[in-house]
Amino acid sequence: MPDYAWLCHSCHATNPAGSEVCGACGCPAVASVADIEEAKTGVKQPPRLSRKQWQTQRRTEITALPFWKKPAAYTLQVMRVLGAVFVLSAIFNFSLYAGLIGFGIILVAEVLFSLLKGPPYLWEGS
Repeated sequence: MPDYAWLCHSCHATNPAGSEVCGACGCPAVASVADIEEAKTGVKQPPRLSRKQWQTQRRTEITALPFWKKPAAYTLQVMRVLGAVFVLSAIFNFSLYAGLIGFGIILVAEVLFSLLKGPPYLWEGS
């Protein structure tokens, strides 16, 4: 809790020293981006996945695919790695062109994987 009067990140209301949440909208004094977005829209933001959680979720999604789709899913994973290699080479070589190619490859692989796994309502239980 701040020891000073503070301005809300969400609604820009002035709050007295010692208050932990905004009196106008309920946004916390020390707020993350998700907290601010939730206070502005009223929609609960899902927690951000760690890298390990994301990898576990991706493995679960690939495991749930039918056998005939798995080779394509693994090929798209290899495309993501290739895109990451391009991005890393762009960082070390200061090459905007290689970075754009890398991000393009990653984007195409992610879009194709989302099309491969099907509509999102099939994955709600995962």
